[in-house]
Amino acid sequence: LKDIEFEGPIRLYFGARKTDELLFIDFLEALAKDMPNFKYEVYVSGDGEDVDAANANEGVPHICGRITKKAEELGGEELEGHFYLCGHPSMMDDVAELLIHRGVSEEDIVTEGFVTSKSQN
Repeated sequence: LKDIEFEGPIRLYFGARKTDELLFIDFLEALAKDMPNFKYEVYVSGDGEDVDAANANEGVPHICGRITKKAEELGGEELEGHFYLCGHPSMMDDVAELLIHRGVSEEDIVTEGFVTSKSQN
């Protein structure tokens, strides 16, 4: 999107169970600085102390909770456009169901499974 100079709003809601599972945070931070239309939020569903420690050491605020909570809160223009979901299949199913319930067309939702050996447990 950066290469084609996409100018529309881009929002990334990035979720993981633990902060050590968060990948590419430095890349996302640099992208947010280079592209004013790109914003992202980080959600960690595991230990609140893990989130507190990450917030003390990194510039990107981490939110304690599941990404499905954010999907429940989306409204208005946030529900327009296309949604790309990548992650654990059950998370994608939950978020897709919430988006469809909020009026997003199934054609506007793309999913791609991604699990690590840690996340399969």
